[in-house]
Amino acid sequence: RVRDYYSYLWARQRGVDATSVLDDMPRSLSQDILMFLNRDAVGKVELFQGSDDLLLREAVRLLRPKVFLPGEHIIRQGEYGDCMYFLTSGEVRVSADGSEIARLGPGSPFGETALLENLHRNADVVSESYSTGYQLTKSDFDALRSRYPEFDQRVKAVAERRRRTLL
Repeated sequence: RVRDYYSYLWARQRGVDATSVLDDMPRSLSQDILMFLNRDAVGKVELFQGSDDLLLREAVRLLRPKVFLPGEHIIRQGEYGDCMYFLTSGEVRVSADGSEIARLGPGSPFGETALLENLHRNADVVSESYSTGYQLTKSDFDALRSRYPEFDQRVKAVAERRRRTLL
């Protein structure tokens, strides 16, 4: 699995860690680059659609890129929720109590319900293929919600739709 992970990273990034390169640049320049590189991916995420530029700029600075291997458990039902994810490529399977309830593709957020309600995870999320996405920590998520009320409302609406799907 380790070899598969690094082979996939090499094929996608050719050994360049964009995060460390951007950390060496002035903040405004690195933020412009992040916006250029991630605007399309973030634009697919329902939570960010229609958001103003300030929210998007702050969000792309807080997101951490992640790679998921086929069959990898990204979230396990019952664990404490300390982050959420945004899928940018690939597909994940969502299941609760052993039953599949959804498949999510690029642009889908997941894991936000546990963050909203300070609860344990209500479902398993497993990568079906090589997938990529971004992770947003609970503290960064809460900061965005408190600074941008329209983002907070979209998060609550998506979480409510997901909750109804699980019932």
